[in-house]
Amino acid sequence: MKKLDDFFLAISRVIIFLPIIIILFGIITKSGQVARNIKIEITPTPTIALNKQTINLKGPFHCIYKNQEADFEVFIKDYKVYATVVTSKDKKDEFHFDGDCIYVNKVKKTCNIKPYISVIETMLGSGNINLQSLPSKELKSINVQEFLKGCKKEAISESIFKLSN
Repeated sequence: MKKLDDFFLAISRVIIFLPIIIILFGIITKSGQVARNIKIEITPTPTIALNKQTINLKGPFHCIYKNQEADFEVFIKDYKVYATVVTSKDKKDEFHFDGDCIYVNKVKKTCNIKPYISVIETMLGSGNINLQSLPSKELKSINVQEFLKGCKKEAISESIFKLSN
């Protein structure tokens, strides 16, 4: 029985002292290490800057655009829009948007558009408007990015937005 007691005594000492020895060895080796200076260089990744012109309905913007189909002139200020589209010497269409209703050649066409203004502004802001689904061949012919390049931020008189008979 004495041999069995001696065996368990030796095992219990190993179990108690071995972790202490390992921890002390780790502390001694860690404290003996010299700190290394690590230099990390961050280099910028080249990116392509997209030069997209954007507009919003708050304005004020004055846009002029011409193509083979028509000449467009658009005034935007405080969610009001006045646009003229000249397709020939004797054909000129006027479009008014007063913030809620659209008028074509001074005749009210549709109202209650105000809830859709945020969608329209998002489309204008992205510059990715697809005009191919519109019924007008003049509007289909517009290159949106070229149109937006013709927009300048400038003061616009309120009188432009008044419907006169």
